[in-house]
Order: sequence, then C-alpha cells, then structure tokens
Amino acid sequence: MKHILEIEEHLHRIRKQWQNGTFEGNINETVNNLTKDYKKCFTVTIRKYHMQIKRHDKAIQRILNRCGKYVIFTTHTDMEPIDVIDKYFEKDVIEKSFFVMKHLENLQPTRVRLENRVYANVFMRYLGYLLYSMLNSKIPQKSNLTTVSALEELSRIREIEFTDQSNMDRQLTELTKNQKNIIKSIGMKSLFGLK
Repeated sequence: MKHILEIEEHLHRIRKQWQNGTFEGNINETVNNLTKDYKKCFTVTIRKYHMQIKRHDKAIQRILNRCGKYVIFTTHTDMEPIDVIDKYFEKDVIEKSFFVMKHLENLQPTRVRLENRVYANVFMRYLGYLLYSMLNSKIPQKSNLTTVSALEELSRIREIEFTDQSNMDRQLTELTKNQKNIIKSIGMKSLFGLK
C-alpha cells in the first residue's frame, strides 16, 4: 500500500508541474514508467496543461488482498528473531527430501493392501534418501556438480560378469573422465580402485 500511495503522491506532483507549465520531459512516458506495475490502480488522462488522476480503489484492494504476512509462533523464547525465521525457512529442505523420496526412479508402486509391502516401500524410500543425503554432503560446495547430475552420471557405470568353467570374474566398464572426477570429489577412490 505504501508504494501505491507514493506513486499517487508522485502523480499529483507531476500534475501540478504540468498544469503550471513547469514540467520538463515527455509527460506520457514519465506517467507510464511510474504506473507500469499498477496500471489497473490509476487512470491518468492528459490534455494540454490539464491532467486528471482517477484512483481505482477496488483494483488497489485486490492487490492488497494478495499481500500476505507471516506470523511465526515459537516456544523457543530464547532464540533471536532472525534465527526463528531461518529455522522456519529450513522447512524447504524437508519438503525437498519428501519430493526425492516420492520420486525415486525405478521403484515400482506397491500393492498398498499388503502391509509388508508398504513397510518395504517406505524402507526403500528412506534408505534411498539416506544415500542421497550422504552423497549430497560429500559433494564439494564450490563444485558445479549437483546430487542429481552426479547420480545420473554414476548410473551409467556398468559391471560386466565373465564366466568360464573354472571361475567367474567381474569387471567395471571403463570410467569416463567425468565419472572419475565425481568419484574423486566424493572421496570414493578406493571403492573403484582409483589412485
């Protein structure tokens, strides 16, 4: 509301200058630039040395109705207000974690009528998010790498199994330079036999 009142006050100053003949510059351009985000709030009619400003209260009220305020209650009276606000906005982390848990790829929907399958599904999602969080904590903060892009790149690694009559051997496909960099940055060189 303060901003709308400031615009209205500015419009009245411009009108006074225009009607006195002391206004300099392009009147239409000045008024359009001033009211560009609030065109529905005002109707400005400009004639030679006459300017009429009409305020639209219903349009202003609609804008005010969309302006919300937060009221945050806490039982931690010893916390600083800024810390309370920071804690409130940390909920974003929780919401994102639920998004990750709900959208684990290749995890088929379970038959919810069977209790043991529901428990198995929840356990798999929790385990997946735990591993996702651990990977996220290992990625250096200065890196351009995201957890999702790291997972996508590492998912391309394949293990090939060779068998003959006497023994069986397993070997990873050759790692790309990008995969090696990810493995090194998350501190898992020994697992992949890298130096």
